[in-house]
Amino acid sequence: MDSLVNSKSLPHKDMVEIAAWPDDLNYVYFWDLQYNWHFSSPPFILEKFTGDFVPYTYSVNDYLNHAYETLLDPTTTSKWAIAYTLRNFIHFVGDIHTPHHNIAMYNDTNFPTGDLGGNLYTLDCPYGDLCGNMHSIWDCAGFLYPMLDPPAVSMPYIKAFKQNVSKLLKLHPISQYSEDFISEFNPDKWKNESFD
Repeated sequence: MDSLVNSKSLPHKDMVEIAAWPDDLNYVYFWDLQYNWHFSSPPFILEKFTGDFVPYTYSVNDYLNHAYETLLDPTTTSKWAIAYTLRNFIHFVGDIHTPHHNIAMYNDTNFPTGDLGGNLYTLDCPYGDLCGNMHSIWDCAGFLYPMLDPPAVSMPYIKAFKQNVSKLLKLHPISQYSEDFISEFNPDKWKNESFD
């Protein structure tokens, strides 16, 4: 897998670092061309809302479907294209399973243009940006993985994070899941589950 995700022109990353790489493109390198690929954000109307919302025309489930086609296409032979697509694919499979990437709350009072997946749902928190909004609380797993330089997991916590990933893989081996569960590829279903 290491050789598949690391093309010569891409910075070498391990699997944990790759999971955050598309966020790094946005927040570290200020390359926001993929911004809409991270979420779908269908509207959730909490209370009275008389405005209009404009859906995004290309979202995380669209990207995943296109990436899947690209990876299965036998004419995709560029190592760089495969590495780039796999890096994004790994990250966006995580994003589509994250509730705040699949909902946007609207109301006339506080969120007439939406809450941007909890980013505008601010909190009065003494720890600054770490818990300044609902999305940040979710991203740092309720302070389990505080982020010093979002979105990457900060170095003091990377070891614990990797240990927890290994533990989860041991606790939930592939053998406990049905073949249908493992092989099903359905970003629209994943998006709806996250929204629900």
